[in-house]
Amino acid sequence: MGVNNVANVTGVYVGSGLISPFIATLLGGVAIALGAIIYGRGVITTIRKRIVPLDEFSAFIAIFSEAITMHMFTQIGVPVSTSHATVGSLMGIGLVENHRTINKRMVRNIAIGWIATPFATGIISYLSVIC
Repeated sequence: MGVNNVANVTGVYVGSGLISPFIATLLGGVAIALGAIIYGRGVITTIRKRIVPLDEFSAFIAIFSEAITMHMFTQIGVPVSTSHATVGSLMGIGLVENHRTINKRMVRNIAIGWIATPFATGIISYLSVIC
């Protein structure tokens, strides 16, 4: 997570010269820890039950697949989201087991969020600068 998620969030601060890479890493790690403590239960429930049902083996395969994917993209220098990799691995598990086990409504809602987020943040940034 630190290689991609922390860098994605803190890179703008380091790039602008506002903080050093060390401070960015430290703050990013603390932010991830706080996020896990505050919001972890809901995210874990969604990952564990609401996309596709998992047993211990399929959960291991999903996370193993995510880790390999994250490592590959990190090695070629492409910043990707662990959330995207996790949902993709879960959908792969669902397709192997039985595509009907995939909660299509939940996947649709997640995809809408992925599409809407860049547009919403772009609009907010634009409005923030011109106002």
